[in-house]
Amino acid sequence: MKKQKALLSAFLIAGIDMMGVRKLAAVCLGYSAAVFIAHYLLKSETLVTAAVICFAAAATGLLFNKNTRLRIVLTFCAAALGFLGYGYKTQTVLLPCEELADKVMTVEAELTAYPEERESCLLLYVRFRDEALPNVEGVLFDYARAGAELRPGDKLRAEVKFRSAQHRYNEETDVNISKGLYALGYIKGELSLTGHADHELRYLPKLIGHAIGEKLREIFPQSSAPLMLALMTGDRTDYYDDDRLSSSMSLAGLAHVVAVSGMHVAFLVGFIMNVFGTKRSSALVCIALVWVFVVMVGASPSAVRAAIMQTLLLSAYLFRREADELTTLSFALAVLLLANPFACGSISLQLSFASMSGIMLLTQPIYARLTAGISIRRGTLRRVWEYVAGALASSLAATVFTLPLIALHFGYVSLLSPLANILCLWSISVLFVGGYIICAAGYILPSAAKLFAAGISLLVRYIETVTEWIADIPYSAVYTENRKTLLWIVVCYGAFALYAAIKRRFKISVLIPVCVCVAGFGLLLNSMHNTMLEDEGTLAVMDVGNGECIALTSGENAVVIDCGSSGISQNAGSMLSSYLHSNGRNGIDMLILTHLHSDHANGVCRLLNTVEVGLLVLPKTGEEPPEILEDILLAAEENGVPVFFTESDAEYDYGEIKINIYTFEKDEEALAVSAELNGHRALIMGDAYKNTELELADREDLTDTELLVVSHHGSKYASCEAFLNEVSPVAAVISTGTNSYGHPAQETLDRLAATEAELFRTDLNGRIIMQMN
Repeated sequence: MKKQKALLSAFLIAGIDMMGVRKLAAVCLGYSAAVFIAHYLLKSETLVTAAVICFAAAATGLLFNKNTRLRIVLTFCAAALGFLGYGYKTQTVLLPCEELADKVMTVEAELTAYPEERESCLLLYVRFRDEALPNVEGVLFDYARAGAELRPGDKLRAEVKFRSAQHRYNEETDVNISKGLYALGYIKGELSLTGHADHELRYLPKLIGHAIGEKLREIFPQSSAPLMLALMTGDRTDYYDDDRLSSSMSLAGLAHVVAVSGMHVAFLVGFIMNVFGTKRSSALVCIALVWVFVVMVGASPSAVRAAIMQTLLLSAYLFRREADELTTLSFALAVLLLANPFACGSISLQLSFASMSGIMLLTQPIYARLTAGISIRRGTLRRVWEYVAGALASSLAATVFTLPLIALHFGYVSLLSPLANILCLWSISVLFVGGYIICAAGYILPSAAKLFAAGISLLVRYIETVTEWIADIPYSAVYTENRKTLLWIVVCYGAFALYAAIKRRFKISVLIPVCVCVAGFGLLLNSMHNTMLEDEGTLAVMDVGNGECIALTSGENAVVIDCGSSGISQNAGSMLSSYLHSNGRNGIDMLILTHLHSDHANGVCRLLNTVEVGLLVLPKTGEEPPEILEDILLAAEENGVPVFFTESDAEYDYGEIKINIYTFEKDEEALAVSAELNGHRALIMGDAYKNTELELADREDLTDTELLVVSHHGSKYASCEAFLNEVSPVAAVISTGTNSYGHPAQETLDRLAATEAELFRTDLNGRIIMQMN
């Protein structure tokens, strides 16, 4: 094996030397383009045909002159290899793993990372050592939490029921395979430890990262530890648990600082070079430490890309060769796709390379444009201006290619991200370097380290304050759920593309496309505001899986009932926030929770952190309130939202929206809501059971109900015949999705059919919007 690796390395070096940097870029880009085409456009059975076509196209290159001929041949031959490589990986790894779905078998595996804590289970990242899965990496779901004390390198044996890595909640996904995780399974029986890895050095970076994380938690204040952990070790578990922090960072366009990437690697290299000087030995130290750091933080595509590029750039310095940025970038992409062709589906990889492409191509022109005609004498003011211009230029350059990806993948675009970068990037570098210095000091002088950690934590609070301020600015982010937002983005790109094409010929100012973008944004805001004012009464049932989230809107008023999801990837609060903002609404008058189960309330914190809420109405709680209540009350306090616990029936009026809240003797911890819009009545029953339904029917006149939101996702224990006969709705909605409870039950569907009500289901119809006018 060592001999083969040596021969391969020699072949690659010789090949690079013969082709030259530009030809190497052509090979890498040809290979990478083929992998992307295979992943997104072609079926697996057509890949061989695509490879044959590429080889034929390569043959046509012989008709051209020497330089063009070589580039055409190399590019199309590399593309053919890309198609074949993708097909080979599909046939030899992906499909065999998919065939294991729903099968139960006892397997042996080796843990490759520390167990990852989730709300309901532990995630064990493993490399299987079984004959059926030789050296295949995957994830085991440990609901018994038997593997809590395991560490990287531990060998284990367990009975596992496998599931598809390409499907989640009955929808196709490439999230797992893009990370190189091909086999997923649930641990069914006992988990036993059988030994430890023979080569522990392989896991040393992981052990170092875990030790650094533990030391950070020990010396840094609890309020600043989540950001420091994410920034320094790539562990974002605590960061995502702090929903206010993660939401603000995302909306402000600063979330990229906790996704370990080239910026972090540049901080590390810059620090080492400043400490050890720009000697060749320093370059060797940099290369070694960069790779230790990348493995330590999880080897995400963006981090590996940065490590490969830094290695090539530092190697060029070592051997006194000229470094070509395009070649290093394309080479890094090809290496990543050679290791895992399905990584092309990773949004992390796509954003990383799109960002670097923009920075390489456009930073200098934008910086030159920003600084043209501005003359500032040497001194502090000049340094500040150079920092501002540099940060703005790099931020805008990175945005050019990443913005479309962000808009399509995340559903919103942060318009003030350049401002956030200008205000915060300087402090990020201080926190990154300073955090490692303080962490090292923590092993020698723990008391002093805690003191310095408390001091540097002021910068964490500064970042939090800035991002919260930017996120709270109205329309600091626009949502692509509104198709006019997409149109505006297209117009902006078109305006600048036209400017770039004709600027030299007509000598027009860059202010013209800028003004087009600003004018278009004004028209977009006006359109959203008019949409809100023209709303004469709408009831929207969000498609939140087997959860519930309902929005009532009319004019400038809005009321939300429940905000939870189950069986889907997206947070209900994010989904509802996008819906509201896309229709020109930055806030709601009231949020009512019918009860405090997670499938009706796990999106509340996100909603409170992204939308202004006038009043939060909660049901009465017992002696042991649910855990989710503490998080909701904390989020309400942080956002200044008043909270009212309802112990008796209540009425609220918000314009054309009239709300009646019902409480129950038989279930004190639940509410039902009757909502009237323009004289049309809807009844939302939450998770009420038969006895609660009958109590309400006996007490209230429900005969004028036109729309019934069916209780408990269509459970067989709800929507009893007597209650349905009393309500006799014109239409009924069931909010349901992927679940293991059998919702909606056939008995319930039969009872609803007997009422002759028109039935809508979110699992079949998606989001349901009804005009109540």
